[in-house]
Amino acid sequence: MTSGDPNLVEYKNNEMYPTFTYSLLDNFISGQVYMDGSDKSALIRTDSGIFVVAGEQINNNFHNLILEIYEDRNKENQ
Repeated sequence: MTSGDPNLVEYKNNEMYPTFTYSLLDNFISGQVYMDGSDKSALIRTDSGIFVVAGEQINNNFHNLILEIYEDRNKENQ
């Protein structure tokens, strides 16, 4: 388990994240947090496979990285 920055998912502009997001960041459930280099965006994933993207909404480099990971895994599963 890699714990993330709980401030990343603070309530801003009425943004809300699924309950598992807070549970993972508070180490109640296991999973991974993948942060971008600027620590402004994260992919938060439980070991059971559910995930959420959190943080900076306009972060094209991070979005492209997530898309690349998704496409690679999708190809592997075909």
